[in-house]
Amino acid sequence: LKVVSLTGEDAVFVAHRGYSSVAPENTLPAFEQAALNNFDAAEMDIWESPVGEDEVDLMIMHDASIKKMCGANIPITSINTTNREDYPIISGNNIDSYTEGDNIVLIPTLDEALETINNTNPNTKPVIELKPQNMSDKGIDELLDCIERNGGQATIISFYKNSLESAQDEIIRRNLEDSIDTMYLTSSPTKTIINYCESRGYTGISIRYTKLTASLAGYALSKNLVVAAWCIDTQAEAAELLDMGVSRITSNYKLFDVSN
Repeated sequence: LKVVSLTGEDAVFVAHRGYSSVAPENTLPAFEQAALNNFDAAEMDIWESPVGEDEVDLMIMHDASIKKMCGANIPITSINTTNREDYPIISGNNIDSYTEGDNIVLIPTLDEALETINNTNPNTKPVIELKPQNMSDKGIDELLDCIERNGGQATIISFYKNSLESAQDEIIRRNLEDSIDTMYLTSSPTKTIINYCESRGYTGISIRYTKLTASLAGYALSKNLVVAAWCIDTQAEAAELLDMGVSRITSNYKLFDVSN
């Protein structure tokens, strides 16, 4: 019998969509709870929504539709700061705790999320997943401006090469490589993908934990890439990944210092 007990020193622990097991995912309460509970980072998903002809709002939502969280089957890309009050968050863990009386929970902007995290606990850093396949130049500019306004540090991740490459190119143009990391997301890791990450100069690779092997983790580490894993539910699973060389653990749960 092996007893596993992890502390905050064992890895970088990332709250998936904020601390989503105690508050509705991808909301300001979830990000605040992640910071209050001393997660190293809080992950969030962003989309860009047009505001007139010349601006975009970066709105936080996992799905392309807001139906799961708001009950309306409309795209998140049609929601921005001018109409979001018409579509409050109505579901998610402990939603009733945050909607008592006249209180409502709104779909947050990236700026609001980063401000909430930074004001609550500046040691908790944002991990920002780019959901568009081809993020616009305006979207990339707003993304980096938000980060610079709110602590200046973040990790940017995406499944989509075009968006991640655009973000990385602008990071380099602005000389922000020392404060903003880039990591490629994949559910189908291969040595070819790892080689791609190395060739692009990404900080690391983030892999669904059920698809990660010790061999692939070792290969990525040999390329000087940080290895991250996501959707881990238990301390035992996290410990196995740490033994492989994984150093970033993303979970809906607090897998470290669980007695505190």
